[in-house]
Amino acid sequence: MGAEKRSRSPDAAGTAAKQAKRVAGDAETEGLELAPDEFMVTVSLPEGTKLGLDVDWKDGRTLYIKKVLPGAVMEHNKDTKVQSILGGDRIIAINGQFDDPKVMLGQCKTQRKLHLLIRTTRDLGQAKGTALVPVAMSAAAAAAASRAAAAAAEVEKATEAAAEAAKAKAK
Repeated sequence: MGAEKRSRSPDAAGTAAKQAKRVAGDAETEGLELAPDEFMVTVSLPEGTKLGLDVDWKDGRTLYIKKVLPGAVMEHNKDTKVQSILGGDRIIAINGQFDDPKVMLGQCKTQRKLHLLIRTTRDLGQAKGTALVPVAMSAAAAAAASRAAAAAAEVEKATEAAAEAAKAKAK
């Protein structure tokens, strides 16, 4: 099963970059416009918790989900029906990182909060009872999304470091 190529419109770069920054910064994603077959999921990985996915990255651009295993994704799936992550879905981006499966997997290993952009073959529009509007993302917008995710990760690391320093000082 190969990944479909989508055309990306350069005139949507500003909007897409703003949307990616909102997602990367863990802001509300309700206003985010996605293609009809895409949805966003945020998964937290407490210490010692596995993501719980068996993936394949042969296409060189996405993570094809072969199977959901025990872990954070299975727990997420217990809480939702429409935005469940299932075998056959594809992870298109993780924390704004896309088109490089090794980098996306690196996010899974190093980050405790993952923002996953999922593409599915299921009909999500009817299940939600709402029509979703496709979003176009140019290469420039995609690069901006990647930079925004990296900046958000740095802010999160700095916040965690400051909290640890405050705890150490309080002792």
